Amino acid sequence: MSNKNLQNNETSGKGAPKTRPGQPGGVRARNREERIRNLSKAALELFLARGIEPVTIDEIVDHCGVAKGTFYRYFDDKTHLVKVLLDPVEDAMKQALETCRNAVAQARDRAALIQAYQNLALVLSQLILENSDVACMYLQENRSPAVGAREPICALSAVVLEESISLTRTAQEHGLQRAMEPSISARAVVGATESLILASLNQSLTLPPVQVYATLITLVVDGIKAEN
Repeated sequence: MSNKNLQNNETSGKGAPKTRPGQPGGVRARNREERIRNLSKAALELFLARGIEPVTIDEIVDHCGVAKGTFYRYFDDKTHLVKVLLDPVEDAMKQALETCRNAVAQARDRAALIQAYQNLALVLSQLILENSDVACMYLQENRSPAVGAREPICALSAVVLEESISLTRTAQEHGLQRAMEPSISARAVVGATESLILASLNQSLTLPPVQVYATLITLVVDGIKAEN
């Protein structure tokens, strides 16, 4: 299991309640971090095995071996826990998309467009490798209805799609991609990317994420490039 995301949450405390955290590095703070880590790990294992919605808080605390009251010391509800798991990945994804957006806005030739997409692919590939379990949770859940504890995941999915449409539209305006409805072509690329990455994480596709991204970049740029 990839624990980098859980470690980031412990260090930053982002999204987690800050009531009585104790002195940084003190016994109370370390105990708090350990409980948050253990609860998050237990929940993520259950979410990956059965999906988010069927899993109950009772099952999470039982899997973790703590009392139910312990859960509510650190999380408001299951939605809050999912958000805590997702936050570091979400922040990094949004930053990577913003960087790519700026690069595509400045691109005036095919080489610059490819470089912008390659840089995005490298960042996302590393992010997925460091947070493989959280990435798998996101990819398993983001096409389901945005209800209950899935809401943070579906909200991020909507941002990813919106940014992808914007990238496509900008590339078309610069004459670097063929003029076709961005909402269609972007959905096709995002859908294919997510399906392939999930298959790679589940090992039903024996290719690393970086190779998947490289192939998709070639398809996007060469398959729908601007006509001469």
